[in-house]
Amino acid sequence: LVAALTALSLMAIARGVAAMIEQHFPSTMSIDALHVPQSVALPLPSLWAIGNAILTAILASAAAGLFVYAIRSFGRTTWLPDLLGIALLFFLTLNSDVTAKELPSTIAATLIASLLIWALVRFVLGANLLAYPLAIAIGELLLGASALLQNHRPDLTINGVVMLAAAVAIALWAALPREPRVA
Repeated sequence: LVAALTALSLMAIARGVAAMIEQHFPSTMSIDALHVPQSVALPLPSLWAIGNAILTAILASAAAGLFVYAIRSFGRTTWLPDLLGIALLFFLTLNSDVTAKELPSTIAATLIASLLIWALVRFVLGANLLAYPLAIAIGELLLGASALLQNHRPDLTINGVVMLAAAVAIALWAALPREPRVA
């Protein structure tokens, strides 16, 4: 739990720093049109978001596990798997919907994010296999809750609070001490 929360905290700090840096270069900022989340049209968005967070955590952890399994075949070259991981993160998260004016800042931000994720995986999450899906699920729930809590409709606010409660419940579940099983 500590590794997952540390990773989420560092990602939030990096997102805040990136937003502050972006303010100093207004010509390269990406100004999107009005963006309304799809969750406002769903009957119970919190249930959909909780299910989606769990599914995303499972699928992303499985994809990361398969990638790690595949790159272990490289043998003794320790730098090649790290380089391939950073390159894969960079190309998978690069936004292709930017204008030519926004491209340099997009490439820089994507490269920094890829390096940050690599550092979190390498030095924070490490071999703690439960931390990966835990960080993904809690992060997805917190991002979804923040989108819902920005709305003024009472039903969306309640669903945002439900998502926050689900994130807290997952964190508490991970923090609870386990009783050893007797075989």
